[in-house]
Amino acid sequence: MDVTRIEDPKTDDSKAIDDGVMEYGLSQVNGVLPKKWAFVAKEEGEVIGGATGRVHFSQFYLDNLWVKENHRSKGYGTRIHSAVMSCAKEQGCKRIQLNTLNKKAVGLYRRLNYETVAVIEGYVDGFNLYYMAKQI
Repeated sequence: MDVTRIEDPKTDDSKAIDDGVMEYGLSQVNGVLPKKWAFVAKEEGEVIGGATGRVHFSQFYLDNLWVKENHRSKGYGTRIHSAVMSCAKEQGCKRIQLNTLNKKAVGLYRRLNYETVAVIEGYVDGFNLYYMAKQI
């Protein structure tokens, strides 16, 4: 067996690996793919924040929640999260889960009643990785 190391691989370089992992994973969950969602917050036509996530089985995975810097600490993140919660409930989810390196975001999520499931200290230089979840 030969193993080739490729720095900055192109899509074609890793496609067979990515497809193999996806094929195996789907075989383990009877082919059920996650359903992706996006929540875009606009003010006067300008995108000022939003969230992305996915529903898989009874879980909502909150991948990103972002608010433009000059709109932070004004309740926009909470309002965006409320839209995520509504969607998760409508989809029959029992829990929302996420991970973040952002210590300020941890404060927001705690105010939104998320529990810290695990912390990996020193995940990257100067940052801990927080795994958080909230029952719905």
